[in-house]
Amino acid sequence: MPLASQTLGTKESNIFKNLSRLHEKKQYKRALRDCDAILKVKKDHGETLAMKGLTYNFLDKKKEAYDFVTQGIKSNMMSPICWHVYGLLYRSDGNYKEAKKCYLLAMKRDKNNLHILRDLALLQIQLRDIPGYLRTRKSLLRLKQGNPESWYTFSMAWEMLGHYSEAIDVMTAFEEITEASEKLKLGKVQASFEAGERKLYIARLYQQAERYQDAIDFLDNNEHVIVDKHGLKVMKADIFMKMENYEAAKVLYRELIDTNPENYNFHLSLQSAYKIGSGLDDLSDDQVAELEKLYDELRKAHPRCSALKTIPLRFHKVGETFQKELNNYLQPALRKGVPSLFATLRFFYENSPEKAVVIGDTVKSYYESLKACEHFPGNESEELAEPALSLLWVILFLAQHHDQLGDPATALKFIDEAIEHTPTVVDIYSFRADIYQNAGAIQKAADAMDECRELDLADRYLNTKSTILSMNADRVEKAIATVDLFITDADGNRVSLSEMQCVWFEQAATESYFRTGDYGKSLKKALSINAHFEEFVEDQFDFHSYCMRKLTLRAYRDLLTFEDRLYSHKNYFNAACVIVKNYLELYNRPLKEKLAEEIRYAGLSGSELQKAKNKWKKQQRKKQQEIEKKRLTIEKEQAQKKKAGLPFDDDPDGIALEKVENPLNEAAKFASSLEKWCGDRIQTHLLSFEVFYNKKIFLRALRAVKKSLAMDPSHYLAHYQAIQLALVDVSEIDESVRSVFVEQLKSVTKGLSAADLNAGFSKSNPDSVLAQFSVARAELLIHPESKDAQKDKITNFPANTTREEGEIILPFIRKIYGDEEAAIFQQKAHEKYPLADAFQNTAIEPTPEESKNE
Repeated sequence: MPLASQTLGTKESNIFKNLSRLHEKKQYKRALRDCDAILKVKKDHGETLAMKGLTYNFLDKKKEAYDFVTQGIKSNMMSPICWHVYGLLYRSDGNYKEAKKCYLLAMKRDKNNLHILRDLALLQIQLRDIPGYLRTRKSLLRLKQGNPESWYTFSMAWEMLGHYSEAIDVMTAFEEITEASEKLKLGKVQASFEAGERKLYIARLYQQAERYQDAIDFLDNNEHVIVDKHGLKVMKADIFMKMENYEAAKVLYRELIDTNPENYNFHLSLQSAYKIGSGLDDLSDDQVAELEKLYDELRKAHPRCSALKTIPLRFHKVGETFQKELNNYLQPALRKGVPSLFATLRFFYENSPEKAVVIGDTVKSYYESLKACEHFPGNESEELAEPALSLLWVILFLAQHHDQLGDPATALKFIDEAIEHTPTVVDIYSFRADIYQNAGAIQKAADAMDECRELDLADRYLNTKSTILSMNADRVEKAIATVDLFITDADGNRVSLSEMQCVWFEQAATESYFRTGDYGKSLKKALSINAHFEEFVEDQFDFHSYCMRKLTLRAYRDLLTFEDRLYSHKNYFNAACVIVKNYLELYNRPLKEKLAEEIRYAGLSGSELQKAKNKWKKQQRKKQQEIEKKRLTIEKEQAQKKKAGLPFDDDPDGIALEKVENPLNEAAKFASSLEKWCGDRIQTHLLSFEVFYNKKIFLRALRAVKKSLAMDPSHYLAHYQAIQLALVDVSEIDESVRSVFVEQLKSVTKGLSAADLNAGFSKSNPDSVLAQFSVARAELLIHPESKDAQKDKITNFPANTTREEGEIILPFIRKIYGDEEAAIFQQKAHEKYPLADAFQNTAIEPTPEESKNE
């Protein structure tokens, strides 16, 4: 179309220029009227059509918006405004890749348009297109040299590419210009937050470039300008450590400890400066003496600091000095009644068993002495007796001590004694719930925590803990009712936990629904967590320009680093694992239902079989009626919410999610995401194998097994998966990758047959219960006829079997050998772990999925 047809008259041109101002004022209806006025004169004016589409986008009319913008582009493909507006539409929908394409096309038509360049730069950093970001920022710096943001962002682009020298040169050039200007105005460079932040950022660039001496010199020369003295000391101390200038680092960390003596990171860094690692039990006498002198000085300066009382316990060796330090720490805390006392000493139970024994013996001596004479040992001559609550907290400490040692029976005896002593202390019931939970008594733990919560209904922490334990016990309705007590607004309306991004609740819910076989609801909650992480990524967009304006350069750079590894967070990992497991269960459900049907009608024939089938159909009809009734109730509630303008959910129970057409394809998406972001966890690769093995993508399955075995060669499940691959019929594999699979498989099997590989694994792990279970299970896979031969090996309950191992083995015994053998195994486990829910009944309870099918 000729360019003349896209030229507006003076009146229409003025109206067009006013459209952006109307958008800023949110006068969208007037903007539409003005667009229509222009289009009456020039009906094919592309830029006006595009602006009309943008106005419709502000009014949330997406279809009309895209229609008018595409029509505008067709009318004037050479207009940068049309392409820019098209990009704005895509950006508003979160489609950043397409938006970037539009901005690039707009920039080709107007290379010096600042608005387009700024918007393009924001998209490039959001998408981490760093080379493109560098080019765009270079263009912006060329056009706007007087804008400080142009310099900062150009330097940061070089930094993100790893070109630290170039980043330093850019920032140094800007500093020279800024300082020269400031000297002309004020006669000197004044200290300010902005100047200090720039200096610290430049020093960090030197540090990243491993130019440590240059970094120190730069900081020393500019110390008078830097306002953040704490950040300056932390940076210098870190640089001195990397330079191995330990004496200088000691001085700085000592100063930092004086500012915050409770910061354990400063203490660990100070110990590193003394060339002491984490193995504090292996110190020489000279090292202990040096640390003792240091911490004596620190304690004199900070007599109330808790960290300075516990850290000496870590480096003192067991003996008279250690005992003295322990008494000095324990006795005041027990008198005061510090609930977290045991938690501060749990380190020794996990890392120093010898000291844990001394701690237990010491507190036992306190218990005996207080019971006998109401004094701590050695204080019997004092006139005033210890407070009555001192004995209570000693009892509670002993309860936690025995719980940590795996003796829940003794721990519960101490809890009962504590309740008898002072039944109104809330912490007693909370500790009792912890003991039950650690013993596998999940139902009792939930009951105990609910009793604890009722003692103080205004305590949010107790409410939260009770909710979690109720979820662990699969009491979802009870958990929701409990948490509802604290999630109502001022008007009494319930606040959505999903909108609040309450991940801990959704994670507990998704795991509970999965255990009970309600896969739709489980997926609903897990995918909600996934949506939160997508929002976290989306939310960073607003900070790209905000942080430059506020000049928080280091914090902004840390934000980008955090966002780059966001999906490696444990909350995403846990949610993604549950999602994959749900889809695997949905894939396997038809097979499980068929197996359940065979078990249900086993041994029946004739009239008995028909009677059983009729009974089953009646049960299913009744269940379906209940589901339909519940569905209608939910639909009515949702309709009321919609009418009232409140947010509503079309599928609150995840029924549509449960009816997914290809569960394995959905599982593969999240398995691939886990491999990308959480590849350092073995569970990632174990799950990936299950997905790709079922999809018959054996090369991906092989890669997963190799990574699992590299992390833990003795892992029972990784070995079983290796056997599964060794038994794959290679004729089923596509010829184009068959030779690669066969060759790579040899690195796993070492050229051995499945039987020889299994035998070798058995010899390598003779004392591992799960390894021997995996060997027997693999033997059934290799030789299906050996079911009876492997029975004793699988159903055996060795003395060293842990509760968790028993809970893994039990369902397999039930599945392969039936309820009778499972009951025998369960009874053996019950004798060793009498509190565990999994081993409570000699008559095996059906699995949640079997219960659902029945």
